Amino acid sequence: MQFGMKSGRDTDKMKTTNLTMVMTPDGNPAYKEAKLIIECKLAEVTTVSPGDFYNPENRKFVEDAHAETGDWHKVVMGEITKAWKTRD
Repeated sequence: MQFGMKSGRDTDKMKTTNLTMVMTPDGNPAYKEAKLIIECKLAEVTTVSPGDFYNPENRKFVEDAHAETGDWHKVVMGEITKAWKTRD
């Protein structure tokens, strides 16, 4: 599985998959092979910093991720507008 395991900064993940891109009725990309598609509209984008985390283990994860990329991670939140599930 390419998604969630590798950064898209260094590779074109779509070239290594057999997924078929389709468009939702609202014009957003999705994949024909998906069992669940959740369509959202952007609600919030915020930058994560170590001080946001109470748990030391989570704080260290954010610090290590920053050291690796040189950039703080962002959290993107959306409002679900539509959802589709395939029939089994």
